[in-house]
Amino acid sequence: YVNGVPVGTTTVQAGGVWTLNGIGPLSTGEIITATAGTGEAMSTPSAPVTVQASIPNPPVINGPIVEGQTVVTGTSDAPDGSTVTVYVDGTPYTGTVSGGTYSVTVPALAGGDSVYATVTVGGETSNPSATVIVDFAAPSVNSPIYSGATSVSGTSSSPVGTTITVYVNGVPVGTTTVQAGGVWTLNGIGPLSTGEIITATAGTGEAMSAPSAPVTVINAPSQSIPPIVSSPIYQGTDVIISGSSVEPEGTIITVYVDGSPVGTTTVQEDGSWSLPGVSLTDGQSVSATAQAPGETVSEPSNTVTVGSNSGDLTPPPVISVPIYGEATCITGTSVPNATIDVYLDGIYLGTVTASAWGEWSLCGLSPLQEGTIVSATATISPTGTSIWSDPRVVGGIVHLLRSDKVTSLTSYNPSNIFIRRAPNAPALDPIGSNHYYNDGEGALLEGNGSSDDDDFYLRDVHSPVIDTDPTVLTDSSRPLVFYELIDNGENDRTIFLSKEGDVITITFTP
Repeated sequence: YVNGVPVGTTTVQAGGVWTLNGIGPLSTGEIITATAGTGEAMSTPSAPVTVQASIPNPPVINGPIVEGQTVVTGTSDAPDGSTVTVYVDGTPYTGTVSGGTYSVTVPALAGGDSVYATVTVGGETSNPSATVIVDFAAPSVNSPIYSGATSVSGTSSSPVGTTITVYVNGVPVGTTTVQAGGVWTLNGIGPLSTGEIITATAGTGEAMSAPSAPVTVINAPSQSIPPIVSSPIYQGTDVIISGSSVEPEGTIITVYVDGSPVGTTTVQEDGSWSLPGVSLTDGQSVSATAQAPGETVSEPSNTVTVGSNSGDLTPPPVISVPIYGEATCITGTSVPNATIDVYLDGIYLGTVTASAWGEWSLCGLSPLQEGTIVSATATISPTGTSIWSDPRVVGGIVHLLRSDKVTSLTSYNPSNIFIRRAPNAPALDPIGSNHYYNDGEGALLEGNGSSDDDDFYLRDVHSPVIDTDPTVLTDSSRPLVFYELIDNGENDRTIFLSKEGDVITITFTP
């Protein structure tokens, strides 16, 4: 019955249930009742049920939602103009349905916020939508990351204290937290290896962010070798500061006076560099750094103290010989109380002060390798830094220059084959990438000069040594050229060559 008027009949089914279809549509407020049986046995009417307005379907929230968002969007099958209410941690914000979608402006959302929505149609409000937890924003991992690193750092827009989890190849390796300024660092991992993939997430549980953009661990670039600043340097208003470098042509040289940069220049083809127009006063310190393409900046060069230009020169120190292989001390003499800077193959080794009697000793060194070149400077006021000492070779070795490419010395200008590998010491023409480490190169069959980048190359020669370089030995039209470079000032050695078949034996006396 609808409002007491019968509208149809049906029968009870198994289980005691019944249904009447094909009526209505019913309207809000109508009274529905029912009776059982017919005729005199018909029951009394059932308890009345009033027809209610229909409840709309809950809206759908588009996800995921990431912290920082200020708009919540979604869909609804409610009519256009219906009110959508979005709740952020219980606080309501409203918008309207248009074309089956809605967009509600909210304050910037934070990771972990709880968001749900309802829709209201004709005064009837739906049940709440499914709840969406706001994700934290993905952090960033700083790059590059070099092989051997034991820490990873990055940035995050999440609040201070948010948990950051770091992953190596997808496996979590530790957690840290966001610090003031949005930065984070995880120490004590690794050391990392080339090719490993580093990612990070912010937050925990349901609110955890998506992974950061991946960063691949790469090999660390080589560090450039420090340049050499020539000495002495005297005060003036237009001084030219010059020196040398074993790095390739075009390497950037930055010159410093008392620790502050005063200009840059570049290395020339012959390894030299110069910076004109520098104003210097007595007692200032001059140094330089080098940075070759694709490499990091070198350690500082030697330091030269500016002299007063009084006409007096600080005499160079004298390095005592012999210096045996594996030695851990270098000794010598100088003007009394001078500061002695000692270098190995042109790289700074240490500083010591000469005694009142002019004696000095630099000890506690790593064992020195035979064939390396030791040099030194002396600095004292007011005459400044001396020229370089005579170089000394470690061990019972003479340095020889060897060629298996040049067929005639008259066809090649000998001055072109030398640069200042170490102060006051000739070295190889820097034709290729390995020009700095040529000692002993010619002793290897695969390393002879004609098969790589060297017109000439350096040999550390003991007595006797067998030379098996086939490039020279099998070409009778090509002379075997030797030129003595350094023998610690003895100047009385005699070199002997003997050839048997395809083998040359080199000896020298004494």
